[in-house]
Amino acid sequence: MIGRAAMSAPWIFRQIKHYLATGELSPAPELSERWDVIIEHCRRHAENWGDEEQAIRSMRARLMAYSKNFPGAKALREKFQHVATLADVERIAEEHLATTATMSDFVRQAFLPATA
Repeated sequence: MIGRAAMSAPWIFRQIKHYLATGELSPAPELSERWDVIIEHCRRHAENWGDEEQAIRSMRARLMAYSKNFPGAKALREKFQHVATLADVERIAEEHLATTATMSDFVRQAFLPATA
């Protein structure tokens, strides 16, 4: 079961290690950290494959799995269907992080009480 979870959340191994060492659950990594892992995986896959476009195309299914539990996952999956380069993945990550940050700011301003 851990292997299945790792397909969409490779950071689970770090969380398990933390739990075994401390007995406490660690929070999921921040969204930006998750994107760093995804981009690094794509980068290494492209280096190992030797052909960036073919490597990134082969990563499409993995990218779809990574987007599970991301805010706006459906829109991400639609974008991932068309990625062909590492630059495409990086652009999607930047846009997603910017959109998510903007949404978070809106929610904070709209629903949290102002502090004096």
